[in-house]
Amino acid sequence: MGFLIKEMMKFSLNVMVHGMEAVSKALHEAPQGPVNSGEMDDRKMGNGAPNTDGREIIPLNREEAALNSLAVLTEEAEDGPVKILWQIGRSGRSDFQAEWQAAFDYTVGRDPDPINHPAIPHFISVPGGPRSQGGTGKLDIHFTLDRDYANGELVFTYDRWGAEKDHVLFDGELLAAVSGAGKGKFKHVALSLPIAPSGIHVLTLTTQGGAGSVGHRIDYLKLAETQKTAEDI
Repeated sequence: MGFLIKEMMKFSLNVMVHGMEAVSKALHEAPQGPVNSGEMDDRKMGNGAPNTDGREIIPLNREEAALNSLAVLTEEAEDGPVKILWQIGRSGRSDFQAEWQAAFDYTVGRDPDPINHPAIPHFISVPGGPRSQGGTGKLDIHFTLDRDYANGELVFTYDRWGAEKDHVLFDGELLAAVSGAGKGKFKHVALSLPIAPSGIHVLTLTTQGGAGSVGHRIDYLKLAETQKTAEDI
């Protein structure tokens, strides 16, 4: 009996020692400080850098900021009488059912239902982003003006979402760089066009983002002619 008791005591002591070693090892390997959900996701994914998931708004450079000071309209400046020359899509329009295209050409006037069911991509992808259905990497809108327009007489507006930065070009020249409002957030954009003679013109939209960015949705686009009021005459 004495021999059995001695063996049981030795077994209990070994279990206690191994248990204390395991606890010490766990405390030594535990991360220092709190771990947020983003860091935990990165550890699961094996990444060293934080997972931004496209949430960061892409900033403008100095040249883009200078262009924007001339092209981007405030809400007050936009809120005046206008004559709509063309409109493509509307808020909450249905998705475009077509395969992704690297570049998409849309010609105003050829679409049978340009507002309710426009045949134009609803999603603009960042370079190297996923080629999702109904999307494009570059959107070119071709339209014709029947007269000459002076600087500031035409206003181009569109609705968009996301944190990515858009580049809007008019006839191949950068008109403005448009920062997003944040991942999944809405932004209304209004841009003043420069001198535009009568004839065919092209408005181009592309987008770029940071780590985790894929692109953003776009619902409607519109070109309008500003109208003079009695005070302007």
